[in-house]
Amino acid sequence: MASFATLLCVMLGLGARSAPPNVSVGEIALAFTLRAVNEPVAMELVNSSEVGLSDFVGLYPQRRVRALVLHFFARDESSEDAMSRLNRLQRRYQNKGVQVLAISMNNTGVETLSKWVTEQRVVFPVLVDNHGVVSSRYGIGLAQPTTLIIDERGYIFAIGRPSGDLFSASISAELDGLL
Repeated sequence: MASFATLLCVMLGLGARSAPPNVSVGEIALAFTLRAVNEPVAMELVNSSEVGLSDFVGLYPQRRVRALVLHFFARDESSEDAMSRLNRLQRRYQNKGVQVLAISMNNTGVETLSKWVTEQRVVFPVLVDNHGVVSSRYGIGLAQPTTLIIDERGYIFAIGRPSGDLFSASISAELDGLL
């Protein structure tokens, strides 16, 4: 019989050759604050152009959520599909207390990323990690988009690298289990 961890890895699309992140399920998520490239969306949520983990989860969040979907990505041909799927997830779960945040690991200009995010009509904050500090602390590689689900207390509930058709289904399954 497969272990829960093995089943979770398969469900979330973790490949056997993928290096694991520096964080694990059950640990406290690492704190961060980054600039949002889609400032109006961030301003609406937390009244600031900088968004951090503590704005949504932990002891005294500005806007408490039941779950935070944190998606690390580098802009490539699959990122448009991921943004579209994350938009749908945000709309589907926002009334259930879920917030999506995406962290761009591209080392491109903020203006270029901001233009792309606007073209994608992203409805959740997209944060920029140009120097790779946050993605490095989390152990996320550029070629491996990674999604974490964090509970309202700030603990990591799930980690995975879902893609394609499994992307929405995998994240939805985890959110439904948490909520």
